[in-house]
Amino acid sequence: LSRAIDSTAAWPRSRLVYQAYQAFRQEKKEKGIQLYRQLVQQSGREQQELASDYATLSLLYEGIKTDSANYFLQLAAATEEVASIKKTATLTRLATQYFEQGNASEASMYIGLALENANFFGARQRKLQILNVLPHIEREQQVLLTAKYRQFVLFSLLAVLLFMLMCILFIRSQQQKKRIESQKQKIFQQSKILAEQASALHTANQELETYSNRLQDSEEIKNYYIGHYFLANFSYT
Repeated sequence: LSRAIDSTAAWPRSRLVYQAYQAFRQEKKEKGIQLYRQLVQQSGREQQELASDYATLSLLYEGIKTDSANYFLQLAAATEEVASIKKTATLTRLATQYFEQGNASEASMYIGLALENANFFGARQRKLQILNVLPHIEREQQVLLTAKYRQFVLFSLLAVLLFMLMCILFIRSQQQKKRIESQKQKIFQQSKILAEQASALHTANQELETYSNRLQDSEEIKNYYIGHYFLANFSYT
């Protein structure tokens, strides 16, 4: 590789390709990422070359940045699809990568695409490789779906229980409201009766006071006549 790099000094693009590949072979990940990023940004490159560079970038990012590893592997698969290359290796690797990261749904989608491509081209060897991975992904996907179903059932039961509790509370609140209204009505009726009784007592007191005044007037008249009578008798004597 060093000799190839030296021999391509007059061709910058070829030199960059060899330098990037050398960094990849020597497992110099940071340098390899830098060089391959320069490669994929160059214009006029073949789709197949781009797909290969994206896949290599994904390998370089493994263990460093998982999101970037997934992103460049997806770019590799998309580039192959656009170029009608339809390789199964990239899709299978992408499915395996997502499976190892615990993302069974994404893994199932990509392994399904890989199997479609293998069936389309009749790639028996690739199909066998996919079928070795597929059961594990499908089993994990089934476990995930079962867990989601149980979660859905649990949430549904909780929602039903919550709804029933709300109905019970609503019914009790209405019953309590009716009892309070009934008590208010009784209190109002009792207050009305007490007011009537108080009015009657007030009227009776007024009548008694009138009678008392009349009796007092009668007593004064009686005393006047008795006194007049005694005075008259005394004068006569």
